[in-house]
Amino acid sequence: MGIETTINIHKNIMNRLDNASDILNKSKSYIIRLLLSQIIGDYKSFGKSWSRIQYQGRDAPLNWYRFHLTLREDEYECYLDLRKIYKMSLSFIIALAVRMYLDSLLKKLKNIEYYNRTDNYLYRNYMILQSITDGIISWTFFWGIPDLIKRYHPLIESI
Repeated sequence: MGIETTINIHKNIMNRLDNASDILNKSKSYIIRLLLSQIIGDYKSFGKSWSRIQYQGRDAPLNWYRFHLTLREDEYECYLDLRKIYKMSLSFIIALAVRMYLDSLLKKLKNIEYYNRTDNYLYRNYMILQSITDGIISWTFFWGIPDLIKRYHPLIESI
């Protein structure tokens, strides 16, 4: 079951996604997922605290596209967290990812060996754990399986 969401994409970014989609014969949604997996790795560059959410710059309404994106539930939750940590709208994060990573991603994906290894389920190991100690609620978000997961949550025997 998927979750549908809508993002606003500037025509320049949409043109780049259209071009990449044509070159790779893959959907724009698929390419967006791969780009988001790249920008997640840059959490040290983009992670912020105590600031407002940033949005894309303004432009004439004719320069924007409304794009409907269907995501798996785990992907959707992961992107909500990404939005909170980066303090940016998802549309803005995607625009940055296109600018920063699309060219290198295209080079990688044109390599057939790399392309065949690409994982369609990028966030299958996404987890949220809650613990309460002395009335203090703590949340831990995992984007992948940590090596010492039993240290964080002893009830998890095997994943």
